[in-house]
Amino acid sequence: MRLDSGYEYYNSVRNDLVATLSKASESFLSYVPPMGIYETLYAFQDAFGTTMGEKGTHPWSQGFPLTIQLPNGPEMPTNVHLDAEDLKYPKAWGLPELRKAIAGYYNHYYNAGIDYENVMVFAGGRPGLVALLMFLQPDINIRIASTEYTPYYDM
Repeated sequence: MRLDSGYEYYNSVRNDLVATLSKASESFLSYVPPMGIYETLYAFQDAFGTTMGEKGTHPWSQGFPLTIQLPNGPEMPTNVHLDAEDLKYPKAWGLPELRKAIAGYYNHYYNAGIDYENVMVFAGGRPGLVALLMFLQPDINIRIASTEYTPYYDM
């Protein structure tokens, strides 16, 4: 079967998955749509006739670094100074300056009363969720209504 676009392929796979899951009436698994980014990528290709990341596109949110100056934008830096301190992993709970800034933001705008010692910064969602889950008692269940990021499915 030849499909003309990625979006049609996405819908075909989705429909097959729904049909398969609906047959498993006693299954504890429920239908979870594919990551939302795929729908976005296919819609981009359908709309612009090219894939995201090709010449002439710049998907900033997809991890592609900006390597050319934007029209009427500031000049690109010609060099960036790094030393050995810049190449280390950050503290596991976040740099104190960043934690103070985050606490200050919430205290200023939301009157939250948060002490920076109670703020933690993680390198991603999964490390943060794992750290949070480690503090829970074994008899506490957590349910996440929906996630489009597949690495969270097993949590």
